[in-house]
Amino acid sequence: MKLNPKEIVPMLALLIQMAKADEYISKNETLFLAQLAAKNGISSSDYRLIYDEPEKYCVDLPNNEKIRTQFLFMALSMMQMDNEACEREKAFAKSAGFLLGLRPEMVEELIDLFDLQISEEVPEKEFEIVLKKYLN
Repeated sequence: MKLNPKEIVPMLALLIQMAKADEYISKNETLFLAQLAAKNGISSSDYRLIYDEPEKYCVDLPNNEKIRTQFLFMALSMMQMDNEACEREKAFAKSAGFLLGLRPEMVEELIDLFDLQISEEVPEKEFEIVLKKYLN
C-alpha cells in the first residue's frame, strides 16, 4: 500500500509509537518500519526525525475509513512481530484505534484475533466477519 506523504507520516509515527510501547523494538519491527518509510518515499534523515520523536508527527490522520482500517491492521501486525502482545501494546492499539476514529468494539475484537493468531492459526474469514460487522 503506497500512501501520499500527508497520510504516511502520521501513520508511520503511530506505528513507531506502537513498536516502542513495550520498550523493546525487535529486528523485525525495525526492518518493517524502515521499509515502510522507504517504500513511501521518506528519506532516511526524515525517517530518523520521525523515529526519534514520533509524537510530534501524529496529526492529520487520513479520513478515509479504508486507509484507517488498513493502518490499524499494520499496527496490530506490528504488535505481534515479536511473537507476543503485551498489555502496553494492546493499550496502545486501542488508543490508535480511538485516534483513527474506529469503533472501539471492532478494535477490541481485532486485537483479540491478532493476539490469538500469535499462538494459533486464525482463518482470514474471522477478520472479514469482524470488518463486515462494523464497517460501512
